[in-house]
Amino acid sequence: METVVSCRLDKQVLEFLEKYSDELHTNRGKLLRELVNEGRKMIAIEMYKHGKASIGKAAAIAGMSLSEMMDLLANFGVKSNLDVEDFRESLMNTDKLID
Repeated sequence: METVVSCRLDKQVLEFLEKYSDELHTNRGKLLRELVNEGRKMIAIEMYKHGKASIGKAAAIAGMSLSEMMDLLANFGVKSNLDVEDFRESLMNTDKLID
C-alpha cells in the first residue's frame, strides 16, 4: 500500500529530479522512490560495514533477502563480519534444518 507524503525540497534537489526524470523517461515520484530504495541499501551497507547491523538487520533495512544482501555486500567489496566460529554454527543450524 502506498501513502502520499509531502516534503520540502530545495531548488537543487527539485532541479535534479526534473532533469533526471526527463532523461530516464519516468516521473519525479518514481525517481524519488528509486532513490530512497537505493539510499536504504547504502545505509544498510554502511551499518553492516561498521558493525552496527548484523547481515540480517542490514538485509531488512535494505528491503532484501539475506542472499541478495550478501551479493550486494560482495559487489561493494565489503568483507564479512562473520568469523569462522559463526560460520560453523550457521552450517550446523543449516544441517539441522535439512535433516
